[in-house]
Amino acid sequence: MARRSAPALSETYESLAMGFQEDALAGLVRLPDTNGRLAVPFRRILSLDRLIAYWEKERHENAGGTALMAEHVLAGLERAPELRGPIEDIAVLERHATLINALMSAIFPLGLRNHAFSMAAYPVELRPFYVTPRFRRELVGENGLLGEMETGDLPLETLMTIFGSLGILRRVYGMHFPFEKAVHLRTDDNSTGLTRYYQMRTHLDFVEVRVYGTLPELSPEVEHLRTRVTDLELWRRILPPESFAYYGFMVCDALEVTEEVCLSHLKQELVSKDPLTTPERLLKIQSNLRSLLGIPDLSMTIAGIQADEAFLITPCVGRVRKLDLEDQERLELNEFLGCRPCDQTFVVSDLSSERDDSPFFDKLRGMGYRSVMLAPFGEGDEKRGILALASHQGGILDSLAQLRVAPILPLLSVAMGRTTESTRNRVQAIMKEQFTAIHPAIEWRFQAAAMRYLQDEVLEDVVFPEVYPLFGASDIRSSSTTRNHAIQTDLLEQLELADRVLETAYRVQPLPYIDQLRYRLKGWVEELAPGLHSGSEMRIIEFLKQEIEPVFGRLERFDVSVLSAVEHYQAQLDPQLGFLYRHRRRFEESVSRIRERITDIMGARQVEAQKAFPHYFEMYKTDGVDHTMYLGPSTVPDGNFDRLYLRNLRLWQLLVMVEVARETRNLVRELPVPLETAHLILAQDSPLSIRFHIDEKQFNVDGAYNARYEIIKKRLDKAEVEGTGERATQPGKVTVVYSHPREATEYREYFEYLRGAGQVEPVLEELSLGPLQGVQGLKALRVTVR
Repeated sequence: MARRSAPALSETYESLAMGFQEDALAGLVRLPDTNGRLAVPFRRILSLDRLIAYWEKERHENAGGTALMAEHVLAGLERAPELRGPIEDIAVLERHATLINALMSAIFPLGLRNHAFSMAAYPVELRPFYVTPRFRRELVGENGLLGEMETGDLPLETLMTIFGSLGILRRVYGMHFPFEKAVHLRTDDNSTGLTRYYQMRTHLDFVEVRVYGTLPELSPEVEHLRTRVTDLELWRRILPPESFAYYGFMVCDALEVTEEVCLSHLKQELVSKDPLTTPERLLKIQSNLRSLLGIPDLSMTIAGIQADEAFLITPCVGRVRKLDLEDQERLELNEFLGCRPCDQTFVVSDLSSERDDSPFFDKLRGMGYRSVMLAPFGEGDEKRGILALASHQGGILDSLAQLRVAPILPLLSVAMGRTTESTRNRVQAIMKEQFTAIHPAIEWRFQAAAMRYLQDEVLEDVVFPEVYPLFGASDIRSSSTTRNHAIQTDLLEQLELADRVLETAYRVQPLPYIDQLRYRLKGWVEELAPGLHSGSEMRIIEFLKQEIEPVFGRLERFDVSVLSAVEHYQAQLDPQLGFLYRHRRRFEESVSRIRERITDIMGARQVEAQKAFPHYFEMYKTDGVDHTMYLGPSTVPDGNFDRLYLRNLRLWQLLVMVEVARETRNLVRELPVPLETAHLILAQDSPLSIRFHIDEKQFNVDGAYNARYEIIKKRLDKAEVEGTGERATQPGKVTVVYSHPREATEYREYFEYLRGAGQVEPVLEELSLGPLQGVQGLKALRVTVR
């Protein structure tokens, strides 16, 4: 039975045709070549032939309405032969827009065209030539451009080349390599301005691969693609681009994945380094939260929890300096939360009707916010912070928003922990580099200075105003004289040993030169006999090293007796130093043991003193051990100070100095060289200011008036009792030097307490001290330790 010719369209198909005609140009889109035009190596030829073949198949194989529709479409194609074969200019499609709409109804049904995000695109490109109305409305910008294609770590051109190459392998050679990579279209919503994401899914039903010339044989290198799929040069060697072409067009659907992509971006930001310390990072987090929840005016604040405080971190638009956790606005936790618990998320739909006030909510209400969400995060029972979200729109933050935010809270907890730890590490690095070793009791002030340095990149001196100084010194009596005597003795013994070698050699061979060397040796002995002079030690060592010892190598060959004398000389020398160090070593060992005993006592007692009141404490070694303490309101974070703590520390210092005096006196009989120690305390009842100088990396008193205190400290060890020539400090005694009568009154009470405890002798000496350079009028109390 012969097929009848195309009939006149029924009323239904006339109506359908009118629909195509009224929206004739709605589907066609002419995008600039710069948008989606890729340098993919294969030729790509736009053609509708496979779509036309579909309609021809429908006319032959189906009946009813579909066949009638096919008749109508194919009848139109008979009047538009240029739509068959390659299409090089989209103007060809525009001239037949109504017919193109009818052709595309096979792919984009009329009932779904206004709802679907779909397009027809050039083969192996994401450059559309036909889009659905909704795609045009929401995904094509006013400038006629698509949004940005996001492909992760691979450029879009590389990705499309790989997809095209895989298609050739599969369709031409029957080889399949599993490879998947999402392509996301990033665009800004025309009504809200929020970023939205769509995953592009391609269909190749209307694309064919054409081979030009002889089909290339696959190289054995094809197996390398399993591990080098992104190697474009390898692809070009295996599949020569000039041998293949893609012919037809692709169909692409855009599936909105804004929620999934925003969550992924949020997770990437939160696992990056220091995500909460720069405005740029915080703004990215806030932007992704806005897109995730679909709220354009969403504002974000992150509250870190430390003990009972909350410090607020807020994105700072237009500010590019670093943010540091310790630098943020701080609130008591109950001021932030009000009466709400911090262990569960809650939403306030409308702040205007919320009665439970807190300073934080009052601030939001004053800024016009209406909806608020507070979502706590932490590790187990430990709460590290709270994510606070707010909007000017009432009721827009709800339980659905709460569910969308929930997946990022664990990562936000990790980010807060890592950022806090990283900030602390940076602060510690600055402190080690800029401040050297700082006593733990006042480390908090230097941490604050380091925080300010991270923020402003300006490092200033650290000042502690109104602090009370306590200075003490345990000095080894006559240490310089004893040290010089030890050096003198070592040098004389070494000179004598050298002379024995020369004398032995001269007896074997009486050479005049040997006798001359002995003469010079005796000259040095005579110079040393009265005492050690400045520079004598180095000159004698140099003489022995450069003029005496070099001849020993020749002299030891004279006779066995000379060799024996040389070996004895060398055996007496220190193997590391190369000269005799016996008496000096015994002296240094004695000094070291005294210092160790003093520092052990002071260090152990300091642990107890710090518990009573935190204060700065420093010990430094001189000929003995000196120590300095400072305390006052500025040495504690809360500034809570009372003179009770000052009086307690003064008594503690006196007790420890009595113990040190006793222990070092008992230690004398155990020392290689018996050395005695004398002990003093400098009383100062007026507070002063101290400054840590960044350049010098040390503390100094601040101001000219306070400098007098430092002058006294440096010259006290030379102080004498007025008119007697007697040193103010004596072995076995503790001396307290003072300037004002009120200082003496306080220490007399302490000495009375020590006398009652049986730690000091009953006699308390009251002394006037002779003038020191630049200092007059000092007095002292001195007592003998039992």
